[in-house]
Amino acid sequence: MLCIYCKEREANAREHYLPQCLGRFQNFEPLLERVCKPCNNEIGGELEREFCRRSPEAIVRSVNWIKGQKRGSQKNRRPARIYQPEKVGGRHLYLFAPDPERGYDVLWQTDERPGTIKEISQLLILDVNGEPERHIPIPTDITTREELIELFRSHSITGTISNALVIASSGDEDRVQRLFAAIGVDVPLQRRKGGKIPGPQRFTGEVGPAYFRTLAKIGFHYALRYIPTIIGSEGAFRAVREFIRYGTGEAGQFLSPCDTAENGNGPPGHILTAIAPPDGPVIVNMQFFAGCKTELPQWRLVLGPNPTALIVDQVSAHRFAYSQEDDGRLKGADIVTLSAAG
Repeated sequence: MLCIYCKEREANAREHYLPQCLGRFQNFEPLLERVCKPCNNEIGGELEREFCRRSPEAIVRSVNWIKGQKRGSQKNRRPARIYQPEKVGGRHLYLFAPDPERGYDVLWQTDERPGTIKEISQLLILDVNGEPERHIPIPTDITTREELIELFRSHSITGTISNALVIASSGDEDRVQRLFAAIGVDVPLQRRKGGKIPGPQRFTGEVGPAYFRTLAKIGFHYALRYIPTIIGSEGAFRAVREFIRYGTGEAGQFLSPCDTAENGNGPPGHILTAIAPPDGPVIVNMQFFAGCKTELPQWRLVLGPNPTALIVDQVSAHRFAYSQEDDGRLKGADIVTLSAAG
């Protein structure tokens, strides 16, 4: 069989439709005879990097220290760059959780133990009631007066900073004090106590186009693995193939967020379902990290009209379950087949 993307080479890849950064599940069955190795390497390498490193799912993955993800030793572990831009104007995500002392939200990053966080060095602009109205992370690579001024300009701060406070991450106090002294700004310098993540948590920020293309790839390839009546090369799926491979079209043509899926009594994990009715479109629903005390949106992927004339509903549903290690991190366990109603 030829590759469904290039239609030139033999479809000889073992395609891991669920990114391995989410865990290695014991009875995982890859997608076979659909994608060639060059297309699999090109599409997977380009797209999954964004999903695994700069996405809401990447934050939950980092918080739970999914076992199997590559990392150095705990001693040499570098701070996650998910939570602050590597340069002024760089894309990043915000992890908000309440300050245990004050009650209002501040910015956090994952710490050196599963399920724990520590503060990010940040500037909080306060309103007249002393509540934060803006949170500005201070990237660790800002070391000069000019770079700090440029950071403020990127956030449209050009005047006097009159009502604000600065939170310095542990070990970053000297750099932060030196930067603000260089611009002649006297603001309170504070620390926050990290530890277990207080709730509720919320995530905001930017994700790139590759994130949505990865969601489409996961859902499309999951459907190809478990809906036996579709192949993937059909004309009905041309638009989604071109979106995945080239980014052609808009994400909204295929993907929409919907209410978070309930996990029931099952273990934490990812819930994927696919349905191919004879008189409607093929639809995949994807809920990542269900049951992990973090509400991520459920994604609905519409692949296109069902190209088969078989007059029967084709349905698939699975939970990619986690087990918890003694140190608190999550490890991929079994893949559980769910009933159509599950």
